Amino acid sequence: MLIEYKNKSNKWKFVEAKTMSEDQFIVSASEKDKRTTEPDRFEMTLVKDNVIYMKKDIFKFKQGKTLETIQSL
Repeated sequence: MLIEYKNKSNKWKFVEAKTMSEDQFIVSASEKDKRTTEPDRFEMTLVKDNVIYMKKDIFKFKQGKTLETIQSL
């Protein structure tokens, strides 16, 4: 589910909710492509065992890193 909202800085953001299973979640190729082109606009909530984890900069990577190389969220 993708939701658009205006944050406290009055900027429009998208937040996506994903469920986790065995400490993994699925991001499709098209989702990844869109979110990495505008990483400042996308946030993610990960839900596991009725606990919600908010990840604000999940699509911002340090040089040489990708979504696939991140070991810990």
